[in-house]
Amino acid sequence: MNFKKLTFTLLISLLLVKADAQSEKIFNKLNSLYTLDKYEECIKKAMDYMKDTKNAKDAYPYLYASMSYFAIAQNPEQYDAKKYKDPMRKAVNYSGKFLKRDKNGDLKSESNDFMDQLHKAALRECAYMLKNADTRGLQNLAREMVNDYPKDYPTQITGGTYLLYSSAKSEGDKAVGNALDSLKKKPAITDTLLQKDYVDAFLLYTDYLVESKDTKKAKTVIKFANDFCPGNDEIKSVFDKLNNPEPPKTAH
Repeated sequence: MNFKKLTFTLLISLLLVKADAQSEKIFNKLNSLYTLDKYEECIKKAMDYMKDTKNAKDAYPYLYASMSYFAIAQNPEQYDAKKYKDPMRKAVNYSGKFLKRDKNGDLKSESNDFMDQLHKAALRECAYMLKNADTRGLQNLAREMVNDYPKDYPTQITGGTYLLYSSAKSEGDKAVGNALDSLKKKPAITDTLLQKDYVDAFLLYTDYLVESKDTKKAKTVIKFANDFCPGNDEIKSVFDKLNNPEPPKTAH
């Protein structure tokens, strides 16, 4: 059993503990299909549960739809490209719907490993799309991330920046602006581990501003980042570079 499968097996064993009778029935069916790598059948069955009014509010179908689409995204060439288009975007979409239905967070903590893997993979996918000039794909995935993680401020900044890169300027500006406004009301983060996602987001947005020739705004953002993530060498390096640029070399 590989690490990913082991992680998900541990996840689902934890999830089962908190399931009521009907949820347990749904869980057992979807879990059986998922652990047998029958991702297409798992998605179909999850969709059936979503359409059933008595099960529509259950969080499990959305979690398993997300997990199955994520699995398909790892090997998309093995599946019908038309039928399973944009599997990473759909995995993000269903993860957001799962979180909305898990209102009390009963399942959230047990699904953190998967959510973390999905989140990191989606960010890598955005970076790949940007590098390969896949503007449409980047815009769709970034928009999904912004819509599905409204209180995750690093994701709002990162997703918003990718929207800016993909020419969705008004959406991108709104996502980044709202996130920065919210963070201005929060205390600084001194824990280096907790800083990481914020640092990556601030640096990506600052790079975009520099590339867009908006040096003034870039300086404002990196100054805030330097205050919000004190002691971070990466941010300090960019802060120093923007505020103390090397003088142009003169020809002799």
